[in-house]
Amino acid sequence: MNMKYADLHLSPRLEDSERIAAIIRRASQLTYGLIAISLPQNVSRKEVRGLRAVCEANKMDFVSRVDLSPRTPRELTVSLRRLRRRFEVIAVMCKSKQIARQAGKDRRVDLLNFPFYDP
Repeated sequence: MNMKYADLHLSPRLEDSERIAAIIRRASQLTYGLIAISLPQNVSRKEVRGLRAVCEANKMDFVSRVDLSPRTPRELTVSLRRLRRRFEVIAVMCKSKQIARQAGKDRRVDLLNFPFYDP
């Protein structure tokens, strides 16, 4: 059986394209089949195409991802409406119970992140 691995939370600085290419090459060497890079909400399509091309050159799939940190459930729904078609994976940082509930109910949200809590 040929296993494929995925890393859904790479967060390199987008200004450093050489470092990003090195990370992608290393992931390919480690037999990752898919990576997702966290992108800012205002990223250009040209940058996404460039990242996708680097991944394809290394025989990997690329997934565009955005991380949202809304303050209110309303802000979350507005952001989801605006961003769902632009990104393949949407992650929400659930800093309050209301946001966690709204994000859990909304099928446009792919990943829920909860802040570390040490009682």
